[in-house]
Amino acid sequence: MISSIQSWNIHSTQIESVHEHNPKFFFGSGKVFELSEKIREYVNNENVTMVFLNTGKLSNRQIKEIEGAFGCKVFDRYRVVLELFKERANTREAKLQVQLAEIHYLKSHLTSEDSTGYDQQRGGGKSVFGSGETKLDKSKKVLANAENKIKKSLLLIKSQRQQAKAERVKKKVPHVALVGYTNAGKTSLAKALAHDTTIIPEDKLFATLDTTAHRGKLPSGLNLVYIDTVGFISDLPHDLVESFSTTLEDVKTADLLLHVSDISHPEYELQKKTVEDVLHKLNLPSELFKTMIHLHNKVDLREGSEELPSTDNTLSISATANIGIDTLKNQIEKHILESTGRRRVKVNIDQQGGELSWFYRHGTVINTIAHDDGSLDIIALLDDGNKERFEKEFRTKLKT
Repeated sequence: MISSIQSWNIHSTQIESVHEHNPKFFFGSGKVFELSEKIREYVNNENVTMVFLNTGKLSNRQIKEIEGAFGCKVFDRYRVVLELFKERANTREAKLQVQLAEIHYLKSHLTSEDSTGYDQQRGGGKSVFGSGETKLDKSKKVLANAENKIKKSLLLIKSQRQQAKAERVKKKVPHVALVGYTNAGKTSLAKALAHDTTIIPEDKLFATLDTTAHRGKLPSGLNLVYIDTVGFISDLPHDLVESFSTTLEDVKTADLLLHVSDISHPEYELQKKTVEDVLHKLNLPSELFKTMIHLHNKVDLREGSEELPSTDNTLSISATANIGIDTLKNQIEKHILESTGRRRVKVNIDQQGGELSWFYRHGTVINTIAHDDGSLDIIALLDDGNKERFEKEFRTKLKT
């Protein structure tokens, strides 16, 4: 994770036992002394500028004490992931979400140590009327105001996204959400499924921090939208998950989920479980879990000869090597037709009537066969509602 950040390099790594509930040092006192000698030597002689402790979030006191002992900056997992997010954020929404996560971090590290001194403009007394304002109070107020502004901006962006989603729902365009651990290959798969050459996947953690939509077409000709979501990571601090929760809204309303896993990764099982745990926390409709297709991606890079399971809901693929993509499209079509109530219908119509244009407006035309008598055999996809509307408007029974 550290090496994924531009201009950051790893000097060395070390595994140590810790006392996570130590309110002061995180480590035992003897271990702190041992580590501080080694790290100060690195800082003074080998250009080391920061130590990363692979734990969720250190307290403000722990950071100050450890930095004092080590003689350099100390980052916990939250701060490192936040640095990653800062580097990857390109759109306005992603940048706002990173700022929101940073404010959450700063708020959690405000302490009474920051309260020394009172605002001289309001006096130094502590009486109820005209009481002085501490530095801590002012810091909290500044952060709260900034947080409110960001949340308002994000609500506006969310509203705009919901309008776009409402338009898709109105047009009854199905959408399929791709979820998975960061760098599992979701963007490469979106490119393969949508045949969108403008998508440029990158081989790095959190290459995208935005939900992106890509139009595609199934074998029957049915149009749909593939939603590429932000990747997950294990032990992601709650505040970061909360800040980026709006990017996962499309997952909740998807017609189908594709869970993309990197089968070549040595921690494949842990990554898969991490994603499933996050999905369960989103309180998704139970039907989405039942129909979710699990994809063993990067099968071409996998070592070993163990046979992988292959069912309607579990497939082995390679998005970049185009392995299993056609099979996957057929499975997606099967699930989408079932979940959206679409079915194949057949009918013979007059080419001069309005039936054909009606089918193009309200359904998906799969095939047409013209006859010498001016009639036309048509095979199309319609949902139940449009099937009933057609039969009522044209007084013609559709065959299924």
